[in-house]
Amino acid sequence: MTSYSSIRAWQPGDGVTCSRTRQAPRDAPCGRPVAVYTTPAETVRYGRTLGTATRPPIERTFTVCANHIPGDLTPGEASAKARKAAAEALIVAHWDEYQALIEKYVADAQATRYEALPADLRALLASRD
Repeated sequence: MTSYSSIRAWQPGDGVTCSRTRQAPRDAPCGRPVAVYTTPAETVRYGRTLGTATRPPIERTFTVCANHIPGDLTPGEASAKARKAAAEALIVAHWDEYQALIEKYVADAQATRYEALPADLRALLASRD
């Protein structure tokens, strides 16, 4: 979850692209900017050992589209959750077809595996069945 100290509606002059555009192909496509949020100020320590130097606290501002407004789920997590729910609903609605497909794919995988074996070993396995 992305925490933020303030969030407001986008206004002209805030930027024209979503700050998460680089991540868009992985989780959710970007749209037009709709909000601007600011992260809490953080003090950053740097140097060879902690405490050798510090920078003043920095607040970062992000312009985001509707798909990337901060919340409990990232767009990728929300998409994965929705896909899982849809798959489960389809499986429940078509349970018999689902079971038939599983049996078919298992049989196809087993047949492919057996085809790669030498002929004498295939004959031995066939005689056991």
